[in-house]
Amino acid sequence: MDAIANKFVKSSLDPITYLSMSMLYMMAVKPEMVTQSEKFQVKLSSLKWPLEVIFLAFLVALLFQCLSWLDRRWTNSKPLPSDHGQLSAWLRDTLFERTLPYIDGDRWKNETVIITGGSRGLGAILARKLADRGANVVSIDIVRASFKHPRITAFNCDISKPLNVESIGRHVMNRLGAPTILINNAGVVHGHPLLELSSASIAQYVTLML
Repeated sequence: MDAIANKFVKSSLDPITYLSMSMLYMMAVKPEMVTQSEKFQVKLSSLKWPLEVIFLAFLVALLFQCLSWLDRRWTNSKPLPSDHGQLSAWLRDTLFERTLPYIDGDRWKNETVIITGGSRGLGAILARKLADRGANVVSIDIVRASFKHPRITAFNCDISKPLNVESIGRHVMNRLGAPTILINNAGVVHGHPLLELSSASIAQYVTLML
C-alpha cells in the first residue's frame, strides 16, 4: 500500500503527467476536434468526469506535498529574527537554502549508517528502512537482532562501556569504512520517578544517554 501511495505522489509531481492529463481532458471536452465519428466522440466525452476526479486527487496530493515541504522548511529554519528588516533575508534562506543534506536513490549506497539500539523498536524500523534504500547499516545493541538483512551488520555491544564502543568502531572502519551517519537511538527507560531509582540505575541512565 505504501508503494502505491508513493507512486501516486510522485506521479502528482510529474509535469508530464499533468500535460498528458490536460491533453486527454481537452479531447474529452471537445471530442469533435479529434474525430468525426459520433460513436468515438461519445466515448471520449464519457472520460470527462473520471478525469476531473483524477485531477482533483492529484491537486490534493500536490497540496499535501507543498504543506509537507513548508513544514520541513519551518522545522529546520533559523529562529525568527527580532529585527523586521531581516525578515526578507530570513524568508529567502528558509525557503530556498538547504539546511539538511538530501539523500535519495542510488546515493544511499554510499552511506554507512550506525544505529544504536537497532535490534528492536524504532531502531529496528530505521535499520530496515535505510537498508532497503541501499545504505550500509550497522546496528549496535545489547540485545541480539531478531531479523536479518543483507545490508545490515549487527553487533552486540553495551555502548555504556567506552572500550566496547572503541572495539566496534575499529571493526566498522575495517569492514565498511568511515561511517557517514550516526543515529543515537539507544536508550533506557526505568518507568519510575527519579527519586525512586537506585544509584546504579541513575548511573546507567547517565552513562548510556550522555
